[in-house]
Amino acid sequence: MGDPLEDFAYRAIGFEARERIDALTIEVMGGLQAASVPALLLKGPVIAQWLYDPGEVRGYNDCDVLAAPDRFASGGRAMRAAGFHLHRDEASHPEVLDQGRSQIWHRLPEDVWIDLQWRLPGFGLAPGLAWERLWEGRETMNLRSHHVAVAGEPARALHLATAAVPADSESRKALIDLERAIVRVAPEVWRAAARLADQVDAMPALRAGLNRTSAGASLAARVGLTPQRGR
Repeated sequence: MGDPLEDFAYRAIGFEARERIDALTIEVMGGLQAASVPALLLKGPVIAQWLYDPGEVRGYNDCDVLAAPDRFASGGRAMRAAGFHLHRDEASHPEVLDQGRSQIWHRLPEDVWIDLQWRLPGFGLAPGLAWERLWEGRETMNLRSHHVAVAGEPARALHLATAAVPADSESRKALIDLERAIVRVAPEVWRAAARLADQVDAMPALRAGLNRTSAGASLAARVGLTPQRGR
């Protein structure tokens, strides 16, 4: 899919900034924990460790965090206390109220962006209930000798698929990672992702994301999301 040089260029974006971003990520996750805001680290270093070998490049130039919806206001206060400036609040714009799910925070002089989210794309279940299921299945990842909470593997697979649905530049990035996950993640994990999608009302988004590629459509049939021909 696509131009290999373009794909490599995407993975190399922010490569030199990874240590700086990782340090800020550790700080942010620690600050949220100190403020009693349960949070899960998304994308960036999580995808790099999960789907890419040590010798491979998967760059990232920001940090995505999912915070407990009922503690989201406290999460914003923790960000402000850490010196971050609120660049954009999607919920403050009426035209995106149905879809808005995040606040974009920025801090100088590091010039690092934090996307603080309260729900994930494609999840129809109420954010609080969806959060409970994601938090129950959480795992721990080692980031620069620090332990941070991340979504469980089925939730990560589901998130990759739902994030790849819209046809925009962000979904292009998600599609690159999704194609790798389709090859590298075991079918039983995708079956668990399908069960989770059913629980959080994300099955349409899961199907749509996988069906963006022929390999994904084949996987969807193998794990029972779509009927196979001849059956």
